[in-house]
Amino acid sequence: MFLLIKTLDTQNSDSLYQTEFVRVLIDEFWDLYQSSIFLFIFLPFFTYAACIILYFSYYFLDSAEEDEGLGASTTEKTLKIMIYVLNVYIGSFEVV
Repeated sequence: MFLLIKTLDTQNSDSLYQTEFVRVLIDEFWDLYQSSIFLFIFLPFFTYAACIILYFSYYFLDSAEEDEGLGASTTEKTLKIMIYVLNVYIGSFEVV
């Protein structure tokens, strides 16, 4: 699979993508890895985005006015932990 990705990446012409062989390979790989991509890439990113939106919408300004850690609700702490964990998880893809 890595050879296929490297070969597709190094091609300068778009005519390679128009061949039937490459279309079949891409379709087969998509069918094979679709569930893994959905579960391990899309869902964590979607959850991370939702947590960021919720945190910034409801807790960010309130926690900036209060002392850090004092009076923080359980939901706010949970969102912070999920944001940190998912940030590391998604960031690990950049390292690999």
